[in-house]
Amino acid sequence: MFDIAKNGIITITRGDSAETSLYINIGTELEPLITKLGDNDKVYLGVMEPNQLFEDAIIKKVYTKDDHKDEDDPEALTISFDCEDTENLLPGVYYYSIKLYRPGDGL
Repeated sequence: MFDIAKNGIITITRGDSAETSLYINIGTELEPLITKLGDNDKVYLGVMEPNQLFEDAIIKKVYTKDDHKDEDDPEALTISFDCEDTENLLPGVYYYSIKLYRPGDGL
């Protein structure tokens, strides 16, 4: 089972695999500006246990412009969890964070 609630809570059954779309909003929630990743852009996804740093994530993923796979929705970035990502997780609450890296943005 894989579900993303409107409040951003993700529910996944241990050992399952799942795929979903992610939109990169460089605007605001009220005035979204959805964008595709550029040649050197990267999106980092981390799943952490409570009170853990992003750098200590137990699931780490990196996505690039090549992960815009949906031809019907070219702005959607396809993120996925493989069964190997979740098979050893203990039941409980985990937190996720998604970070966009754009070289040359002065960050």
